[in-house]
Amino acid sequence: MTFLHAARLLRHLPIVGKAPLLPRKECVSFKRDGRYRVATIHTILISSPWAATRGRGVEMLHVALLEPEIPPNTGNIARLCAATGATLHLIGRLGFRLDDRHLKRAGCDFWPEVMMVRHATLAEFETFLPENRIFCFTARSSVPYTRARYQDGDCLLFGKESAGLPPEVLKRYSARTFGIPMPTGKVRSLNLATAVGIVLYEALRQLEDW
Repeated sequence: MTFLHAARLLRHLPIVGKAPLLPRKECVSFKRDGRYRVATIHTILISSPWAATRGRGVEMLHVALLEPEIPPNTGNIARLCAATGATLHLIGRLGFRLDDRHLKRAGCDFWPEVMMVRHATLAEFETFLPENRIFCFTARSSVPYTRARYQDGDCLLFGKESAGLPPEVLKRYSARTFGIPMPTGKVRSLNLATAVGIVLYEALRQLEDW
């Protein structure tokens, strides 16, 4: 898993430019050397696997989870991101440790392919992607997710399993808040990983004209 800390990257923005989707960013990785964790700072290339086929620049979709609580859900979403080239953003207090065995098990052997950014707060996340459109998804919206017209660089924001996104966040992004229809009305919400998969692949379908 390639792990990025947003605050460290932001300190380098004046050096690499102001574009919200930078082709290169500094990354800090850790590995154990005996009793100690050794940090290695290196530069990585961030690119979308679809960009080359479209003849476009470096662009990608982003999936953001605000305070996720259940490790297997986040692990399965990480697998989706590895499969699609989307960047995974984890925001705020997590309901698990990043070395949780259930989290790793859900991602299986795909973790090295996951580009993940950790943000301490939602405000830090919004600062990290200042020019990218943020779409919110909630069971409380009656506007289907298929009504959105997705673009490269868009971010898909989902709330925690127990409560979803806070009302103030939904109000701030009310023009870009959508839901997933549940025709029977017999369940309160869908599983978080299921919801992310539905929306992420709809966004890709529109972008790739599948």
